[in-house]
Amino acid sequence: MDEIVAEFLVESHENLDQLDRDLVRLEREPTSRELLSSIFRTIHTIKGTSGFLAFGQLESVTHVGENLLSRLRDGTLLLTSDRTSALLEMVDVVRGILAAIEATGQEGGGDHSVLVGRLEALCTDAPAPVEPVATPAPVQVAAPTEPVETPSPVEAVETVETVETVETPAATYPAVTPDVVTLALHQQLDLGDQRPMTEIVEGLAATEADHESLEATGAAPAGAVARSPTPACAWTSTCSTRSCGSSASSS
Repeated sequence: MDEIVAEFLVESHENLDQLDRDLVRLEREPTSRELLSSIFRTIHTIKGTSGFLAFGQLESVTHVGENLLSRLRDGTLLLTSDRTSALLEMVDVVRGILAAIEATGQEGGGDHSVLVGRLEALCTDAPAPVEPVATPAPVQVAAPTEPVETPSPVEAVETVETVETVETPAATYPAVTPDVVTLALHQQLDLGDQRPMTEIVEGLAATEADHESLEATGAAPAGAVARSPTPACAWTSTCSTRSCGSSASSS
């Protein structure tokens, strides 16, 4: 084995031992510029020498790790658990490649593209992908409905019953004089007339009216029958009607 390669391997293992100790401290002090600078120098040295010695895989892994450490050292990025995990994995891969070179003089046939891609992704502080927001479906607005004409209320027709008022002709009664009333009382009390008083009064009033009409004309109607003398009245002293057959003067 070339002495230069052998010296490179010894120096790289020593630097990796120190790098392990620095990474442990870095987990407790993630913003320490001193620790980040020390780790950066170690990886930078391994990268530079591997490029000179034509170890392409080792150079590729350490190159992307160096870029990440440079941004962490400058404060462009913050050390997170994902970045710390990726750096520790990078150190393990570097140890494996160095062991292969020490054993065979060659890097081996390992594929480290996944680690390289992961380190490259961690070199940017890209925001976490935003979940697409579901766009609400457009609300379909129904076409305006034509207003339905409300039938106008039917006016209640007030039915007025026309009641014909039939004028009943007033009954014509003969004039009732005090003499007629007195005679009616005499006829009912003294003569024992059992008819109602109103009927007696009406009959006497009608008879009185007929006599007055005949006296006014001075003639008796054809076929008229002369009145018979009225029986003696118990009220002779007070009765003045012709029906009693005596007058107040004869008493």
